[in-house]
Amino acid sequence: MAKSKAARNASKKKKKKKPTRSAGSARPGAGRAAPERQSDGPVHIKSVAHFEQYLERPEPAVVDFWATWCVPCKMMAPIFERVSRQFKGQANFLKVNTEELGAISNSFGIRSIPTMVILVNGDVVDSHVGVVADGSLVKMTQRAIDKAQGVGFTDKLKRFFGKGKTADTTQETPAEEGD
Repeated sequence: MAKSKAARNASKKKKKKKPTRSAGSARPGAGRAAPERQSDGPVHIKSVAHFEQYLERPEPAVVDFWATWCVPCKMMAPIFERVSRQFKGQANFLKVNTEELGAISNSFGIRSIPTMVILVNGDVVDSHVGVVADGSLVKMTQRAIDKAQGVGFTDKLKRFFGKGKTADTTQETPAEEGD
């Protein structure tokens, strides 16, 4: 007995399986909103009030404005995830779905996605429209962290030359003898 076209399509839908992950890559809570802590990568913002909670924190907020239909946003997602894990505890990485939370994206004047906006103490200190490379997002985030922590140019030079920002790095090096 031949099945109708609708019945065949319905049975095909039932047979389709979701792609599986390898045992090591499965992430608890994948697909759901992230908890308040930053340990599992970016936080998916649920409301304006939820977003405002992160603006009150001392750490910089790195915000990814995106939408489900946006192909460049899908390309940006794994980059944003990797960088968020790199700066765990130093900055808050937030994902704002522009379709669901238009009030937030409108308040920042978002017209194109993906758009990255970096905030320190609620003020925009950096932004980028389009897909951004890992290295560029790392630099943007580090600049925001430095700004939030009051790291100056001299401290950045010391960090560059491997001395870091510590209490004893403020001493001047003595002049060479015999000059």
